[in-house]
Amino acid sequence: MEEAEICFRSNINEPEIVCEARIFGAPILYSLYKSKEELKNIHEETEKEKEDLLFDNDAQIVEFINNVYRPKIESSSNSPYKLNHVYDKEILGVVWNFTKKFDKTTSLAFTQWLNKQNVDFLSDEPERKVVKGNTENKKLRRRHLNVLDNGYHVDIAKNIINVIPKHHAYINQLKNDGYHIIGYCRKSRTPSDNRAALLQRMVDIIRQRSLVEKVYVSTHSNAKEGFHKRDLDDQNTLIAELDQVDGDTQVYIQNNDKVCVVAIDYAGFTTNMSDLKIILRQ
Repeated sequence: MEEAEICFRSNINEPEIVCEARIFGAPILYSLYKSKEELKNIHEETEKEKEDLLFDNDAQIVEFINNVYRPKIESSSNSPYKLNHVYDKEILGVVWNFTKKFDKTTSLAFTQWLNKQNVDFLSDEPERKVVKGNTENKKLRRRHLNVLDNGYHVDIAKNIINVIPKHHAYINQLKNDGYHIIGYCRKSRTPSDNRAALLQRMVDIIRQRSLVEKVYVSTHSNAKEGFHKRDLDDQNTLIAELDQVDGDTQVYIQNNDKVCVVAIDYAGFTTNMSDLKIILRQ
């Protein structure tokens, strides 16, 4: 009789007993469960990794909070963010993993600190929920926010501590060499109730992270759409609702003759490679 193992396919909560030959013959289809020892080692490695990821200033902490907790208006389908009611003490519990600043801080003191910072979700007014206690009821403040899946938290912290400073150094070197750094954001034609909010978030991120001097935005265009065909409708009024934006695609084309493209996310620029070659040749 062939040796068999307990494994799963796409859902870890649906175990199957499959012969080893079949499992190892189709590693993409089947996954083995990890042993207690393997899980323990992974946990220890993760904890050690977290110990090396400590924010050393308020700006980094605020950047982390702004990445993990987003205002309700930015809700989007197929996103690692999920709408949830969040208490300030829960945010404190997450932040504790990446800083020693609040080791002796109470929930109230943390709330007071939050209110003094440039945290994006403060634009959402909190609601008060009555929680029954042993002796008396308590009124706790909570907000309905988009919360990033905790599986991304370590990567976000790494990015803030290690990647962004190196990126800023590279951008500043380009500026010292005489380059002008220009940002470009695009939102597809798919219907959206919060298009302005999502575009504004893109603009804010590209200004903060890539230190761009100007930002151009295409409010309604698809990734495969020809660059010169974008934003030909003069009736587009959404641009006026956005802060720190220098115009649409047509304004960009008119004002930038020589371009060196550095794509952080090529789909945000174009997936039409033929059109991209034309842009670069011109």
